[in-house]
Amino acid sequence: MGLQAWMRTANRAAPPRPEAPVSLQSTLPASAYVGPAAWERDWSRILQSGPWVVAHLDEVRAPGDVVTFSVGPATLLVVRQDDGGVRVFHNTCRHRGGPIVWPGDAPRGLGQLQCRYHGWCYGRDGGLRATPQFGARPEVDGLIEVTAHVWQGLVFASALPGQGGPEPPVVAALADHFADLDLAAMQVERRATHALDCDWKVYVENYLEGYHIPWVHPDLAKEVALRDYRVAVHHDGLLVSHHVGRRTPDAVNAGRWAWAWPGLALNVYADGVCIERMVPEGPGHTRVDYLYLFAPEVDAPARHRAMDMSRAVTAEDVRIVEAVQRNLAAGAVERGVLSPRHETGVAAFQERCRRAWADPS
Repeated sequence: MGLQAWMRTANRAAPPRPEAPVSLQSTLPASAYVGPAAWERDWSRILQSGPWVVAHLDEVRAPGDVVTFSVGPATLLVVRQDDGGVRVFHNTCRHRGGPIVWPGDAPRGLGQLQCRYHGWCYGRDGGLRATPQFGARPEVDGLIEVTAHVWQGLVFASALPGQGGPEPPVVAALADHFADLDLAAMQVERRATHALDCDWKVYVENYLEGYHIPWVHPDLAKEVALRDYRVAVHHDGLLVSHHVGRRTPDAVNAGRWAWAWPGLALNVYADGVCIERMVPEGPGHTRVDYLYLFAPEVDAPARHRAMDMSRAVTAEDVRIVEAVQRNLAAGAVERGVLSPRHETGVAAFQERCRRAWADPS
């Protein structure tokens, strides 16, 4: 089914209701968003295990194509293999921790992976191949590999070392919600990155509600029928979807967005999809990556309309979330309160955070 046909079907369907309504309740404390202690807790209990979308297969089309993905202090390498599969490694040489690829670089067709510090060489499979001018060959392993899963062309991985393991539950949640959307057949038109001075949770929570749209996003408010806005919580809070009708048939936004734990969003436009990665970088700092995907037949004007709207909405979001972060850090208010009508998604996210923090494993 093509994207436009899928959207016509999706827009006719009644939006699902939340699994459980939320009663009036307090937010997380302001201290959960501020300082090194809050960051360390998030990193060890939530962020390191992800999973994260580290690439789209269109970014690594041929054997030896490589892209990097960074979350917190970790940088991962996504490497296309000779058999067409992908493997994901830590971007860390086993000699003295040098980088294999400079973060942000995307080399093509590499025959080997060579450390930028002392030249140690690894195969595409991560195995150690050579240690130039080192002397006696050391008894060390190859690159540190992490488990990768591919769904709809999206490569999921975490920063936790280890191979094998079951598919992350969030992948099944996405597959259930987007069964008819063929992301694998789309092409990456553009990547964009935005730096935000806020805790990652502040940005996620902003995404999880449409309550703020009339005051923060005036152009978006003109395109969508806000009276019909619905937020639905799925799979015990692993996925939160937004549904809203379009005011006009030619609106750029399709009125359908979804967020998946802990920091992924799929924004469906009338003519394409934006994969949005909400990536924590450290205390009070977040990076938002966009991968704009379009089917080959979508023309350039339609692509640019979607990306222009995305840039405008992002600029508005950056301004508000950074203001919220400053207020949380100021310490004037310890807790807020959640709307049982508009903020069910925020409540579900905060509950998952509480459970993750309490988990001793």
